[in-house]
Amino acid sequence: MLLPQQSAIEGFLASIPPYAELDQRALKRIARTAAQFEAPRRTVIFRPGESAAGIHILMSGHVKLALPARDHAEKVIAIVGPGQSFGELGMFLQEPHMLSAESVDHARIVRVDKTAILACIKRNPEFATGMITALGRRLRDLIREIDSWRRRSGVQRVIEFLANELPVDAVEGTACVVLPAKKRIIASCLDLTHEHFSRILRELAEASLISVAGPTIAIHDVRKLRELADAPRAAAPI
Repeated sequence: MLLPQQSAIEGFLASIPPYAELDQRALKRIARTAAQFEAPRRTVIFRPGESAAGIHILMSGHVKLALPARDHAEKVIAIVGPGQSFGELGMFLQEPHMLSAESVDHARIVRVDKTAILACIKRNPEFATGMITALGRRLRDLIREIDSWRRRSGVQRVIEFLANELPVDAVEGTACVVLPAKKRIIASCLDLTHEHFSRILRELAEASLISVAGPTIAIHDVRKLRELADAPRAAAPI
């Protein structure tokens, strides 16, 4: 019999791929080894060099994944949101973590035990395929992001980021985007300096495309923003 927290974990996992494809018995086995914990803002979940004991999945909040640098700076690789997972690389390669993981706001996280995941992969080929597909998509998205840095200006990167943060059903009119992390973190993720990112936001505001109020970005013309984000070449709307 599952404890109340384990029952909640089972229900959460059943709502996200590839766990949603598992039968109830397999889900229960994973839930028994999983733990849910709270991570207040700036909680370090793991550091480079630490052993990978399992997979972390976000129920709520955001976590930044970053490479440390010698000058105490960092390169943010990704900002992980609800329903997304992290920490798989070290687990599958049986190597220490290469990245640091730190909450950027109050996060609720489920940690699934490594042994349970590997056992489930052996028993369920469909689950293994789903896990491989998810990792493949993540690699594809990272390659696309690196290619975007090479081909697109800073303005276009920021526009594309804002467009991706919009709700899927926002296609025209106005909308608001709440930044998932501090501007310096997002800037690093976009391969920009904090100053450059802030300057681009000011330029977009001066062009009447957006308004900025703290972490909230008001998009004045959603259709125009999406068209600019899809443009094949970076063209500043200013």
